[in-house]
Amino acid sequence: MNAQEPPFGSTTLRMFSGAIIWAAHFVSIYAFTALACTRGFESAAPWVIAIATVIAVVVAITIARASWRQPRLADWMTVSVNAIAIVAILFEALALLWVPVCGTR
Repeated sequence: MNAQEPPFGSTTLRMFSGAIIWAAHFVSIYAFTALACTRGFESAAPWVIAIATVIAVVVAITIARASWRQPRLADWMTVSVNAIAIVAILFEALALLWVPVCGTR
């Protein structure tokens, strides 16, 4: 192992950070929506989903920007996976515009 190479675990975690961020966003918005619908505070769901979406996109962009100009494969994988994750996160949030929360509007 080269002295300048980061450890395998942290490199792998960074490469797949976009997928982890997307999964955390997916679980959090759907879990909150289910909880909001059952507990009767469905009016808060769009705001929480919007805030969670902004946070997830900002975190993914921040991680991708840190790897943007590096020539290594791991860095290009980090940027690519985060870019795909940003698209997936935005598609999840687009449901707010078309699908009523809890089946009512």
